[in-house]
Amino acid sequence: MEKVQIKPNLNLDNPVHISLIIPGWADNRRVLIGKYSLQRLANPNITISIRGVMKNDIEPMFSYYCRYMFSESTSVVDVDMSSINTEYIRYLGYAFEQSGVKEITFNNLKRLTGLYGCFYECRNLERVQFRSRKGGIPKVSEIDHMFCDCPNLLSVDLRGLNLENVIYANFMFYGCEKLRCVKFEKFPKLGVFYRYGIVSGCKSLHEGIARIIFNGGELDKHFLKIREAVKSRH
Repeated sequence: MEKVQIKPNLNLDNPVHISLIIPGWADNRRVLIGKYSLQRLANPNITISIRGVMKNDIEPMFSYYCRYMFSESTSVVDVDMSSINTEYIRYLGYAFEQSGVKEITFNNLKRLTGLYGCFYECRNLERVQFRSRKGGIPKVSEIDHMFCDCPNLLSVDLRGLNLENVIYANFMFYGCEKLRCVKFEKFPKLGVFYRYGIVSGCKSLHEGIARIIFNGGELDKHFLKIREAVKSRH
């Protein structure tokens, strides 16, 4: 598979990989990536990798509101966040919905509040990790449908998020058939009306072969305390 840079009149008859490099400086402005920025990139002959690069000592940055940022972009398979400033992001609702992303790590989301449907129906997604710098752990309130219908999801590390104040968590892991490892720093105290179907369809979890890492200590393989906390009502 050929790796090419984006250019006019690109021949897409054969499979190509596009490396999309986002600069940190353009027309005397910071480059902002945000709402609808790269939505519906879904050509079956294209795979796209996205990364940022500093220019003139200015790094590209995500805007405050990143709803539907890569929504329905099945061509987007790799997003490298390491060189893109993410500290101002407040909302990632449906940001990667139905995208082709397989793995992603977030490093600094200290202002983040909402992740509603962030990875909804990401059928290639396997691993997600949230990291935060000391003193910069975001307090998130919405995580419902966050990983809904991600059948190939294997592991999720949420220790970089403060989930104590979560209000909505319905169907968070619904249909995650292969999910086996989930890591929490502090698990949310959920009201009965806002936790429906969190682990419905999670065959690996219900079979008791999962690992749940909680406050740095691993619970037994049946994760009894977690199961009680997230038990669905059906």
